[in-house]
Amino acid sequence: MNDPDLALGSLAAPDWRKNGLLGREALTGPHCAGCPLAGRCPGECPSRLRYNGPQGRALACAMLRALAQPLAAHGENAHASA
Repeated sequence: MNDPDLALGSLAAPDWRKNGLLGREALTGPHCAGCPLAGRCPGECPSRLRYNGPQGRALACAMLRALAQPLAAHGENAHASA
């Protein structure tokens, strides 16, 4: 909110040309390969990734890993539940 770089217009008149700006922020890191959500991580809100910096990325990753670990421990498909 209130960031013109991330504004996509309105519901009535979306500006899809700016949609690529949101995709530049990704939740990736060195621990992705060992994560139960590797290849199917839902990621984090692009604006939070943009503004919260490295600490926010680490916290989001830790939260998602913690949520996925019980599923992986029981052999359940984390993707179906995520």
